[in-house]
Amino acid sequence: MSQQKRIETELLPFIQGASQYIGREMNMILKDHHTVSVRVAMGFPDTYAIGTGSLAMQIIYHLLNARSDTLCERVFCPWIDAADRMRAINLPLFTLESYTAVREFDIFALTVPYEMLYSNILEMLDLAGIALFSRDRKETDPLVIAGGSQMDNPEPFADFIDAAVIGDAEATLPAFIDAYKELKSQNLKRDDILLNLAKRFPWLYVPKFYKIEYNDDHTIRCVTPTIDGIALPVKREITLDLDAAPYPTAPIVPIHNVVHDRINIEIMRGCPNVCRFCHEGYTRKPVRKRSIEKIIELAKETYANTGLTEISLCSLSSADYPNLEKLFTELNDYFAPKHVSIALPSLRVEKQLQIIPSQTSKVRKAPLTIALEAGSERLRKMIHKNIDLENLKPAVLEAYRCGWRGVKLYFMVGFPGETPDDLIDLVELADEIGQWRKSIAGRPAEVNVSISFLVPKSQTPMQWLGQKSLEYFENSINILRQAVRPYRHIKLSYHDRFRSRLEAIFARGNRTLSAALYQAWKNGARFDSWDDTFQYQRWLDAFAATNTDADFFANRNFGPTEILPWDHIDISLKKSLLMSHLKEMVANAPEIKDFYSPPDV
Repeated sequence: MSQQKRIETELLPFIQGASQYIGREMNMILKDHHTVSVRVAMGFPDTYAIGTGSLAMQIIYHLLNARSDTLCERVFCPWIDAADRMRAINLPLFTLESYTAVREFDIFALTVPYEMLYSNILEMLDLAGIALFSRDRKETDPLVIAGGSQMDNPEPFADFIDAAVIGDAEATLPAFIDAYKELKSQNLKRDDILLNLAKRFPWLYVPKFYKIEYNDDHTIRCVTPTIDGIALPVKREITLDLDAAPYPTAPIVPIHNVVHDRINIEIMRGCPNVCRFCHEGYTRKPVRKRSIEKIIELAKETYANTGLTEISLCSLSSADYPNLEKLFTELNDYFAPKHVSIALPSLRVEKQLQIIPSQTSKVRKAPLTIALEAGSERLRKMIHKNIDLENLKPAVLEAYRCGWRGVKLYFMVGFPGETPDDLIDLVELADEIGQWRKSIAGRPAEVNVSISFLVPKSQTPMQWLGQKSLEYFENSINILRQAVRPYRHIKLSYHDRFRSRLEAIFARGNRTLSAALYQAWKNGARFDSWDDTFQYQRWLDAFAATNTDADFFANRNFGPTEILPWDHIDISLKKSLLMSHLKEMVANAPEIKDFYSPPDV
C-alpha cells in the first residue's frame, strides 16, 4: 500500500483536524522528486495552525522552490492524537506536498523561532525515524539543519542538529544549496559534506566540530574548533537590500483554521529602538527598509494570488517606518474599496502613530495594540523604552475618535529594581488610557492588559542578569490582581510563570542541557507553548534525573568576564557595547546596584 493510501485510510479517519495533514492548498508547489538534485523537507516544530503563518517558512518555501534544481516541501509537528496514531501504525513523518517520508529527503531544515519548541524538534525527529542525536545518525539520514532566532544561542539543542545557519535565509540558503548539490554529486559521506560546508561558510555552525570545556563550577572554560579551517566565531550573514531580496507573493492559502490567515508584508527588518531587554532589537541590526513602491507592488501581487482580506505590515517596530502616512494612504486608496484591512502588529507610541487610526478606519479595524512594557517612567527609562506620554494621549484619543472601543496593552514584569509601586503604576496607566475615551464616548475604553515575565535573552545587555524567582512572579500577579479589582473596564491576563522560567533556562543555557531536554521529551514533554499540554513537572523530573541545576541557568547572574554559552556566535555586536548598555541601566536606576554592579568598561 502506498504512503498516501495509508495516510488516507489508516491515519486521517482516526484523528481530529485531518485537513491539516493533507496539503492540497491553493498555491502549494508540487515537484517531481526525480527531476531535481536537492530535496528539502522544511519543518516547523509546531502545529500547522501556527507554522503556516510563519513568514520565514513562506520566504524559504518560495526561495527554494524558485530553483529548478531544488524542491521544498512542508512538514509540521503532528498534534498528540496524530503522533500517537502514527506510532501505533508505524507511519513515518511525511510532508504535505507529496506525502514522502521526511527521512527520504536530502535535508531536513527546521525553523526555530522560540525556545518552547525544543521538545517538538525531538518529537519530529523521532516520528521521522531519524536518530535524535547527531552523533548517532546514519549515512542515509538527511542533514538536519536549523535556522531562525534561536540560532543566536543554539547550544541547548546543539546535540540534536547537524548544523545551524546563522543569519538571514536569503543571504545564506542559495549558496548552501549550491554547495550541497556539488558535494552530493561527489558521493561524499555525511561528515565530509558537513566539514566542507563548515570550511566554506563562516556563517554555518556545525556543533560536532567544536569542543566545549567547563570549569569546576560548571561555567565554560573555552570553546575550541576540533578541525582546522572552520570559523571561530561563527558570524551572522545578513540581507542588506530588501527590495532585491526574493519575497513570496503567492503564499499558501490554508484550508485548515490557522492563527494568522492574512497577507504578511515585511516592511522593515531590524529596529531603530534599542530596548535593553529586546533580543530581536539587538540581533537584527542594521535596520533595513523596503521601499514604498516595493511594498505596494508586493501587496497587490499577493492579494491577486490569494484573495485574503487583511494585510499585516510586519516589522519589529512598524510605526518607525519612514513616510508611514504615505504608505498607509496609498495602500488604503487601493485596498479600501476591496474591503481589505491594513494592520500593524504592535505600535510604538510616537507622534507618527496619530496618523494611523484615521487611515485604518476606512476599512475593518484591526486590534489596536501598544507595547508599553513598564508602568513607571523610571523603569521605562532604565530599559530604554522611550515613550513620551504627551504623545501617547493624542494618539490614543485619535483612535477612539475613529471608532476604536478598546486597546490592548503589553507589559513586562520582572525588571531589575522593580518595586510594588511600579506594578501599581502599571494598573493606573492602563486605567488612565481607558478613561481618555470618556471625553469622546461617555464611557471608558475596554483595556486588555497582557503581562509577560521578563526572560533575559542572549546577545542583549540583560544576558548577564538572572531571572526573578517564581515566588516573585506569583507575588507580582497577586499585587496586580488586587490593584485591578476596582476597574471593571480592565481585563488582566498573564503568561504561565513556569513556562517563562523554562524559557529563561534555555535562553541562557549551554550544551549540557541536551540531556535534560532529551529526558523531558521521554517524560512526555511536547507542545510546551500550549497551555493544555504544558506540564512543568515533566521538566522538574528531567532536571532531577539528569542532575541539572535549573537555577544555574535561569536565576544566576553571569560574571562580567565569564565566557557565555553563545560567545562563539558573532552577531556583529561587541560584548563591550552590551556591557556599556548594562552600565547605563544601573546609572538610570542606582537602586539596582546591589542586584548587579558591572565593572567599568
